[in-house]
Amino acid sequence: MVEVAKIFEWTTIIGASALFIVLSIISATILLQINNPVQATTNNDFVTIKVVGHQFYWEFIYPNGTSKTSLVIKANQMYLLEITSADVIHSFFIPELGLKQDAYPNYYTRMWLNITSPGIYHVYCTEYCGTGHHTMLSEIEVIS
Repeated sequence: MVEVAKIFEWTTIIGASALFIVLSIISATILLQINNPVQATTNNDFVTIKVVGHQFYWEFIYPNGTSKTSLVIKANQMYLLEITSADVIHSFFIPELGLKQDAYPNYYTRMWLNITSPGIYHVYCTEYCGTGHHTMLSEIEVIS
């Protein structure tokens, strides 16, 4: 009886370990695709836009060097937002899309953006950045 119990115990341990390994590999693969959708597909057609948080406005720098305080992008186009700060910590937040990314001085964070519905999307700073924090508003206009 003791032999059967030991065999059952080892079978359970090995089976649970194998299941854990398989689930870990599947999770890592899915997380890699979520964090870097361009590498997950063969389509490398995306536009990189730099987003700089300032006290108390957002600056969007297009690939041609043009700088604006609001963003105009095309629907169904992949964008890579490289987000940083010129002064203090900010947080780039688009509530309609549920996207949020912190902006740190001298450090770039990335956010992939592909909006399918044309319209106006609001951008807020959700990290208190000083007395004018409440004025740090911007918009993303998505055109078709």
